[in-house]
Amino acid sequence: MRLVRPNIHYYGIDIAIHDPAPHLIEADILKEPIRFADKRFSIVAALGLFEYVGASQEQKFSEIAQLLSERGRPRADLYELRAPGQAHISRPSATFSRSMTSGGA
Repeated sequence: MRLVRPNIHYYGIDIAIHDPAPHLIEADILKEPIRFADKRFSIVAALGLFEYVGASQEQKFSEIAQLLSERGRPRADLYELRAPGQAHISRPSATFSRSMTSGGA
């Protein structure tokens, strides 16, 4: 069963890749820059990422900005961490989008 249309190509980074594939990179992004060789992307999604990068947030925003094509768009969801037993809440981050398009301001 195909999950995406044939004209959509996706890539991913994770600290632990269980099923290696050419479009997936296993990396610790706190120790290595976020990059995919010389590839640029129309959409970069950072889902549940920025809660874990701590003081490296600004650097990681910058690295993601460098991955975007000229008309590319960033997307980030920030998960509010809750007490054990409570649901996590996902909310899109307008701040992320503004900081990417205004040079970090």
